[in-house]
Amino acid sequence: MSSASVALLAAVVAAVAGGVGGWQVPRVVAWLPRPRDLAPDQPGPDYSRLAAVPGLRTAALLAGLAVGAVLGYRLGVPVALPYLHLLVLGMPLGYVDVRVHRLPDALVLPALPMAVALVGVVSVATGEPGRLGRALLGMAVAYVGFGGLHLISPAGFGRGDVKLGAWTALLTAWLSWPGLLIGVASAIGLGGFVALAVLAAGGSRRSAIPFGPMLLVGAIISAVSGSPTG
Repeated sequence: MSSASVALLAAVVAAVAGGVGGWQVPRVVAWLPRPRDLAPDQPGPDYSRLAAVPGLRTAALLAGLAVGAVLGYRLGVPVALPYLHLLVLGMPLGYVDVRVHRLPDALVLPALPMAVALVGVVSVATGEPGRLGRALLGMAVAYVGFGGLHLISPAGFGRGDVKLGAWTALLTAWLSWPGLLIGVASAIGLGGFVALAVLAAGGSRRSAIPFGPMLLVGAIISAVSGSPTG
């Protein structure tokens, strides 16, 4: 089988995985439990209502198919697997963050060790176990850096952003150090662009900007940008 055929097959497999994940987005959103940091008398997000938005399933399905196909074609199997994991869980995370400015721990916390396990397994399977160490170091550096941003501006960069930032850094550093830089720079650039767009539309400088989608898109940009690996 030629390399082009292998890449095409990987794209099809990854597209199916992304599409299945997108189809399940409303179900995942509806399943989310009430945030634990809310007081008993404090109203929480109505995840059932968010899940029932018309067109959500179709939009997520199409996004999953498209992004999954690109990831599969660019990275191949099994390297794309940790990124497909990010894609499948990132779609409900990004949607919820846009709507209610939350990145639920019910998804992020179990996803982090799962991501580490996937990166480790794929690293061994591809004969490059040393890449796991770089991935973990990148995750640690990002956690400290993003944690500092949270301390400086808790309202602008929440604890969920810190955890998601560590997750995306794990994956981008796993591909390469330049990949980590591209991912972070893309996320910050997208955040700045959105903030300027909000101001241009008449919004306030204090308008809350969800940063989770920026981190997710930045990681995807890094993966498909053609940055050096190894």
